[in-house]
Amino acid sequence: MEDRIRRLYEMFLRVLSFMNSNAADFAGIPFVTDTVAAIQAETDRLRDLGAAKISKTADSRSSTVARGDARDDLRDDLDYISAVWRTMPDETAGMENKFRRVRSPNDQTLVAAANSFADEALKPDIAPIFASRGIDADFFNALREKGAALARAIDVSASKRGERVGTNAAFTEPARRAKRAVDKLSPIVKHKYRTNPQKLAEWTVASHVERAPRRRDPPPPPPPAQPTGTEPNED
Repeated sequence: MEDRIRRLYEMFLRVLSFMNSNAADFAGIPFVTDTVAAIQAETDRLRDLGAAKISKTADSRSSTVARGDARDDLRDDLDYISAVWRTMPDETAGMENKFRRVRSPNDQTLVAAANSFADEALKPDIAPIFASRGIDADFFNALREKGAALARAIDVSASKRGERVGTNAAFTEPARRAKRAVDKLSPIVKHKYRTNPQKLAEWTVASHVERAPRRRDPPPPPPPAQPTGTEPNED
């Protein structure tokens, strides 16, 4: 969970610990009992979301790795085809611009190139040229499948990333509801312990939300270097 939500979550845990330790003092106040239960439910929800985020983040990272592997595998074959084609200009007169190396980093471009290369390479006038180098129809059919594998990896990666982002957004409402419940509980607790400084201090610590650490200003730039090879003038 993000840092702000984490700080709230830690506060909710402290509040629950305080209220559970002092539950007997509020046994006759149904609102307190219900409010503590609500805070517990929202805190449990945040805990579950935190576990889900860890899982979604791991899935997202795994899908990114899988996408990278599929990309590298496909690019290797595309580069191989381009390299072979460049070595035989005497056999490919007028077709020099076919199978040019794909330099775009865009994965969709690589998928399109895989299908385009396969379509062109399997044409009757070109297929024998590649076949003489041991690059037959099976190779180009496999090339199409590698393009399809990358396309699937793109979709999975986008889906997993969306799930992770959705999990991040899901933290907001439980945290807001729990914080509102603590705010409603606070005046009752303070009134209950108005003559007990120790309990008041404990509640203050429990219900306090730590501030985000302040960012330090960057250090000032060093003074400009003095020119070398000069001496100060002497009178």
